[in-house]
Amino acid sequence: MKLRLPFRRRTVPAAAGPVWTQPGHFRRGDEVVGRNGFIGTVAYVTDDNRIGVGSPGWKMGPAPIGDVDMVRHAANCSPCQADHARRQAEEQLREANYQDRWSIEERNVYDAVMADMRLTTGSAPGGPCPSNGTRYAFGPNSPVREWMRTEFDGHMVDSESPSLSLGRIWDPLDWLRIEREHAGDGLSIVPWGDLPWATIRRAYAYLQETGLTVVLDADLEMALLDDGTVGVEVWPSHMNVEGVVPDEIEQQVNTILGSTPEDYPHSALIWPSRPDRPGTDYTAPYRRSTYNHTMWLWA
Repeated sequence: MKLRLPFRRRTVPAAAGPVWTQPGHFRRGDEVVGRNGFIGTVAYVTDDNRIGVGSPGWKMGPAPIGDVDMVRHAANCSPCQADHARRQAEEQLREANYQDRWSIEERNVYDAVMADMRLTTGSAPGGPCPSNGTRYAFGPNSPVREWMRTEFDGHMVDSESPSLSLGRIWDPLDWLRIEREHAGDGLSIVPWGDLPWATIRRAYAYLQETGLTVVLDADLEMALLDDGTVGVEVWPSHMNVEGVVPDEIEQQVNTILGSTPEDYPHSALIWPSRPDRPGTDYTAPYRRSTYNHTMWLWA
């Protein structure tokens, strides 16, 4: 009698996934682009196919390591470029939907204010991220509160926020004084994320008391007031101190913010400069230097 062999079901090999997720697709030195249009250079790829991307020309080290799916090749790779175009189209649609949260009147006033902006040569006295000296001031026809000209002219840089952002501030302004003097005159401070301003204010005040130069990185969001003039919501996302912060001061700030250096989103991050790493080994441990700045990030 002939024995029948057991039926063996054919199996279909699992899909390999998009080409940009495959090991070896990205190599050190490749130019890549992120979803938001950021262009950087691959600094390293780990054995488990995760990636670190550095920003060309920055003194700081590469961005934290992340999944390879966060970037695509900027050139010379048809699948990556096609998918980047798809993601950009999605982003444009999301941005259009996001803009609908503001009224036509608000958007018209915002467009007029931005069209009236004047380019200045304002300096960046001590700020950790100077934008080559490029700064803006409100134009003469903008209906902004007069104190906003005094405090912000010559300090505003381009903002990356897809909102009604008048600009971004990363110069070391005295935000506590600005709040004391103008809180009742079209100013409010609303941090990104869940960390309340009262907590951030305490940490900021403590750093000021130590004599360190403290900087808030903040977006200036337009607020159309009842009388038709323009006020501002300040949206700080993180706090910086140029140079090395003594351990005891850093630990006290961490305590105020309710965090440890390993926590996220309230991280205390030390970003060392590239010259302080041995050779070009971007995977070498971070170590402090006078080129560092300390960042507390909550957004």
